[in-house]
Amino acid sequence: MHPDIRVQQSKQLLYGRYPYRLVLRCNGSNMLRYPDPFEDQLQWSSQWRNINYGGSWRYRQHQKPNADELKLLTNLKHYREESALLESEDVKMRIENPLVQIYAKDIKQLEEFVTDVFVGINHSDFLESITLPKSSKDLELLTQGYVLRSHTDYAYKVNLRDGKYNQVTRSNLLSYLDQLGADVSVPKATRLALEKNKGDFIWSAYFYCMDENITLMISMMDPRLIRSIDRYHSTAK
Repeated sequence: MHPDIRVQQSKQLLYGRYPYRLVLRCNGSNMLRYPDPFEDQLQWSSQWRNINYGGSWRYRQHQKPNADELKLLTNLKHYREESALLESEDVKMRIENPLVQIYAKDIKQLEEFVTDVFVGINHSDFLESITLPKSSKDLELLTQGYVLRSHTDYAYKVNLRDGKYNQVTRSNLLSYLDQLGADVSVPKATRLALEKNKGDFIWSAYFYCMDENITLMISMMDPRLIRSIDRYHSTAK
């Protein structure tokens, strides 16, 4: 593997199903979204100019793709249209110009992607990073639904659903969590959101716990409260 390609370890299944990810950089990758020929898109598109959106999140600096990038884009378009793996959702392609991310269930699927797409092209000029499990044991844990951490004091992370909850519900939830003592850890931001007297909305709130069964009582307070539960596994030796 080329030394400039970053290798990262999978800590959880991406999109809830993929342990592998490949990231490549290619200017003009947003053209893959449209059926028009690349030549036509290059003629009418104004995206290659630097545009000041007044601080908007839409601000981007696009560059016109060069010859090698156009060749890669042609191969990517063919793969996107013809790959049976994409149809079966064993592989997922995400486009965020100039990045293209490929998610896969199996390392062989990534190898097949590289073989099919980088025909006559130096892949090291485009590949930025690869994310994969550190070991077969980690892969097994990931497929069992665990989130891997180098160290953790708690077995679960409970993610609360963003939304509007009245003060009684928020107060009862915080009181219940505090009663559980050291078996639960409530981050400061979550505590502030549950304690506030004004405004009923909470977002990005979560807490840690040792016993998943405590969420049964929380669901009885309001069945909407629990968005998801992450099971942690410590990789520390």
